[in-house]
Amino acid sequence: MQTILLNKIGLRTLLIIAIFLTGSTSILKAQKTDDLIEDIMFSDDDEFNKIFDLLSNYQFLYTSVNYYNKTYFAGRDLGIDQYNLTPQIFYLNSNGLMLGLSAVVYSGFTPKWNTTELTAGYSHSFGKLKNLMYKTSYSRYFFAKQDSVTPSFKNAVGLGISFRKKLFGMRLDGSLLFGNEKSAQMNYDAYLDIPVLKFGKYDKLSLKPELSLYFGTETTILLKTIGIRKRQVLYYGNAFGWMNSELSFPLILSYRNFDFEAGYNINFPRALGDNQPLKIVSTLNFSIGYIFGLN
Repeated sequence: MQTILLNKIGLRTLLIIAIFLTGSTSILKAQKTDDLIEDIMFSDDDEFNKIFDLLSNYQFLYTSVNYYNKTYFAGRDLGIDQYNLTPQIFYLNSNGLMLGLSAVVYSGFTPKWNTTELTAGYSHSFGKLKNLMYKTSYSRYFFAKQDSVTPSFKNAVGLGISFRKKLFGMRLDGSLLFGNEKSAQMNYDAYLDIPVLKFGKYDKLSLKPELSLYFGTETTILLKTIGIRKRQVLYYGNAFGWMNSELSFPLILSYRNFDFEAGYNINFPRALGDNQPLKIVSTLNFSIGYIFGLN
């Protein structure tokens, strides 16, 4: 029964839970990876819900590989022409528990396997408010050793909330990073899930345009006033603010246990402090995922 239902529902509708539970904004997501969310949790399809109810005691493994042809950090071009890969695998169950392992590989770094992330999370709806959900998570980061670089953050605690009504959804995620230093960051996303073509009831081709706003901390040039004469001086310091806006246009094909995505992303980075304006940059991304039922 498990295999039959998994094939009928398809990957797109079930892997959503795994990705939803990873919702903390992390170092790995500074270059935004796939954020497939809410299809099953906020479904308005009665027949779909009846089928999914049969899986009330489920366990799954979801694995995927995501590729970006260019690498930007909060929309900032660091002058290194490189692509990046993000392999990941997650375990999830019907109690709302998620355990995940993911990594980031940068083509222009040495070593290329730069960061590994272990994540544990929990997600649930707000009682009878089926269109509203909360999520919590903890992440631990392991960085490749580099003689000239000491990682500032090794841990992250995340908290998020998500809303979905028919084709429209939005979410707000925040996280506290800590280790040798402390920092905070936040993401706001709003999206539409537009069916383009359906293959039967659950397999489909869809377009999911999304607007993402990223708020974080950056060391930058700041201006302050000192002394009785109100003299203004420039200095380097940490500033928190709106760092980047991103428009994403992913085309997603969901077929049985597979999920394929091709997307175009435009970043509008914002300079904090007294830095010069930053240029608009764009990327292409591709991903493939597969889900395994463990029951």
